[in-house]
Amino acid sequence: MPHWAKMRQTTLLVLLLIFIAAIVAFWVTQSSPTSNFTQSEQPPTALQKLHWHPSPTKVPPITFKGKDSEDISLNHFLGTPVLLNLWATWCAPCVAEMPALDQLQASLPEASLTIIALSLDREGLAEIEPFWKKTQLTSLKIYFDTTMGAGQTLSARGLPTTLLINREGQEVARIEGPAEWANPEVIRYFREITDRL
Repeated sequence: MPHWAKMRQTTLLVLLLIFIAAIVAFWVTQSSPTSNFTQSEQPPTALQKLHWHPSPTKVPPITFKGKDSEDISLNHFLGTPVLLNLWATWCAPCVAEMPALDQLQASLPEASLTIIALSLDREGLAEIEPFWKKTQLTSLKIYFDTTMGAGQTLSARGLPTTLLINREGQEVARIEGPAEWANPEVIRYFREITDRL
């Protein structure tokens, strides 16, 4: 076989291998649930502060209290996408967005997205229950951490801070500051992405 023919054959083989590698890389990327919606589904304007991580990160283990002061682990919610909102009654932006979070939870079944509004009030139920009644929150459940340890463990730089956690207990996105949770576009957005979390 002439030298030029061997060179041509080698070049074609290299190009074929590159093509195959590109197809495999594309397939792996598209088969990732997180990459599906981070690349093809941009958050609405009302969620413009939502920051998607390049890759999911394991959420450190945290425990907190429920309404009956029972200990609850975040791992209890594995298998369900979670929107974890860190807030406090002394935080004005937190208080302002709480009814919207309640409305978002009312619009989505907990099986598709569970919203955990985790209060960091030091007084616990003494502060939270009066606020719950005054604000008439009916879809959100009461959770609190009087030690404020969850905020430190989750590296919250301020309140409110909200983490989007997938079924495997990995943080896939975060938003620092308030958001328009009851905005129809936001509700539609979560309806579309939760089955891929």
